[in-house]
Amino acid sequence: MTTAQVTSPLPETLWHYTDAAGLIGILSNEDVAPTPGVVGSGTFKPILWASAAQFLNDRRELVHGLELVKGHIEEVIDPPTGTISPLGTVTPTLMNAKKDFLRELCRAIDAVIERRYEAYIHCCTISFSEDPDVLSQWRAYGGGLGGFSIGFNTSQFPTRTDRERTSAASAYTRLATRPTPWRENY
Repeated sequence: MTTAQVTSPLPETLWHYTDAAGLIGILSNEDVAPTPGVVGSGTFKPILWASAAQFLNDRRELVHGLELVKGHIEEVIDPPTGTISPLGTVTPTLMNAKKDFLRELCRAIDAVIERRYEAYIHCCTISFSEDPDVLSQWRAYGGGLGGFSIGFNTSQFPTRTDRERTSAASAYTRLATRPTPWRENY
């Protein structure tokens, strides 16, 4: 993975596939409580919840994300020729300590991918597609009964300047939208 892959702009719209129960869950979040006995009072605010990684339908979603993160870390450890190290200008001892930490992080990521990591991972994820009509997604999320492909305007995604969000959310958003190897229609 190259830095260009990580920093490429998001497409205007990303799509989230879900079934009817998922759509109801997204749309039925109460914003203002209804007044008892008053039909039509109250409002709802759509909320897209992240799923805990251990409950994903397809483990490859987690593995793909971890591989992207690991690739970026490896590039930080050993940047391409002609690029400035994101680790900054520090003494060789401190630089080696930073690189050792990042190498250990890559080993931990490998352990998670290979299911050798014993600790519980507090990781939540949301999956998006650049394509609103992928047969494999309809099969996975429609359950043969129909499903929904919900378009999200990426200009409304959190950015590094949002006070309520962390910069990691923005970085992960950009990493997670890279094409996946199993995207073909089958």
